[in-house]
Amino acid sequence: MDSPVALRNQPPIVLVVDDAPAFVTLMTTALAGEGFELLTATTLTEARDAVRGGRRPDLVLLDLLLPDGNGLELLPDLKRLPGTAVLVVSGKGEELDRELALSAGADGYIVKPFAIQSFRAQVRGALDAA
Repeated sequence: MDSPVALRNQPPIVLVVDDAPAFVTLMTTALAGEGFELLTATTLTEARDAVRGGRRPDLVLLDLLLPDGNGLELLPDLKRLPGTAVLVVSGKGEELDRELALSAGADGYIVKPFAIQSFRAQVRGALDAA
C-alpha cells in the first residue's frame, strides 16, 4: 500500500533544520538526487516560519542544538501536522538524548556523523511510514 506521500503526486517536501552549514550541505546534497523538494532553516524561528508558511513538510530533519534553542521545542508543533515525520539528526549520541527525543515524538534518531546510504534509507523509511 502506498503512503500518503506517494499518493500525493508531488515530490515529498523535506525540511532540514540545522545551523551547521557543513551538515546542511551534506544532507541536502545526499538527498538532492532523491526527487525531494528541499527546504532549509538554520534556527528554530526559521523552522517555525517555514512550517507556518503554508507548505507542510512531509519530513523534518531536526538538529537539537540550534542558536535560539533546542530542537525538541519544535517537536510539539511538528507533531500537530498530519503526515509529517520527524527524524532528529544530532551530534548528541547519548542514550538519554535519544530517549528524550523519541519520547517527545520524534520518529527516529540519527547520530552525526552518519553514513550517507544509511541516512538515505532512514529518510525513505520515515517518508514511507508518514
